[in-house]
Amino acid sequence: MQFFTRQVIVASWLLLAAGSLVAQSELYITGTVSAIEQGERVPLNSASVRWLGLDIGVYTDESGAFRIRKSPTASQLIVSYAGYASDTIEVGDRTNLNVVFTETMTLDGVDITRRNQSTRISFIDPLKTENIDERELLKAACCNL
Repeated sequence: MQFFTRQVIVASWLLLAAGSLVAQSELYITGTVSAIEQGERVPLNSASVRWLGLDIGVYTDESGAFRIRKSPTASQLIVSYAGYASDTIEVGDRTNLNVVFTETMTLDGVDITRRNQSTRISFIDPLKTENIDERELLKAACCNL
């Protein structure tokens, strides 16, 4: 009789544990983020996965895998990685997502310019020195001839 009771207790415990695992897996969305580079699929480490409109998000690990808790209010995930255009995914009832970036985002060239101030005062030099260049002299009425 005791043997049967132990079997019932163990079986009940196993059913509860399995039900708990299923319930926990339904609370999260898992998946991977990768890119196609030179014809091969490469996992993306530290890709951002976050809910649209919320400050809740995670980063992928070195194998490109992520696990994020489901949101009761948001239904779209934003997946982004430097060099690729961000992707917005409607989650729906899915619990597993595999995101693959195919096209890289090309940035236009950047022009960097620097303009010196016409008057500079050195805060490092112990003597108070003010350097004035020709632009500052052109501002003065006496020197603009």
